[in-house]
Amino acid sequence: MIATLDVENDLILHEELSDKPMASKNHVRIQRRLTRMLEQYEPKYEAFPELSIELNGNPFVPDISIYPSSPINWQEDVLREQDPPLLAIEVLSPKQSLTDLIDMAKELLLCGVDEVWVFVPVSEGVIVYPKNGKPRTVGFGEITHAATGIAINIEKLFAV
Repeated sequence: MIATLDVENDLILHEELSDKPMASKNHVRIQRRLTRMLEQYEPKYEAFPELSIELNGNPFVPDISIYPSSPINWQEDVLREQDPPLLAIEVLSPKQSLTDLIDMAKELLLCGVDEVWVFVPVSEGVIVYPKNGKPRTVGFGEITHAATGIAINIEKLFAV
C-alpha cells in the first residue's frame, strides 16, 4: 500500500486537533534552538517537540516537553503520553494569545507539571511558571529548572 500525503488537510487537522495556530518562522527558529540547547542534557533527559499529552483527560501539545529518558522501543509507540512532563515549554506565536498560553500553563501545573516556561520572542524573554510560587519574567541571563538542572541562556537563545 502506498501512503499519500495531503498537506493542506493535515495542516487544517493539526490546528483543529491541537487548538494551536501553525508556527511562524521565528516560533520555529526558537523551538529549534531550544531543542538543540536541550540536547546537552541527554541521556538523562529527553526533549520532545510537539508531543501529544493527555493529563486528567485533557489533551495538550506543548511546543517542547522534557521527560526523564526512557528505553526506546521502535516496535511500540506512544500516541498520547499519560505522564506529566517535568518541564513544559511554550513559544508564543504571533497569532496566539498570551492569555491562552498563561491559562494552559496554569492547567499544566494543576495536572502535575513541575514548571512551565513561556518564551515571548517579540520581547526576547521568558515567563517562568513554577508549580509553587509566583510567575517571574526573565529577560537576560540564564533560567534554570531547579529539579533537573536544565538551564537556558536567554542571550544565546535570542542571538541574531
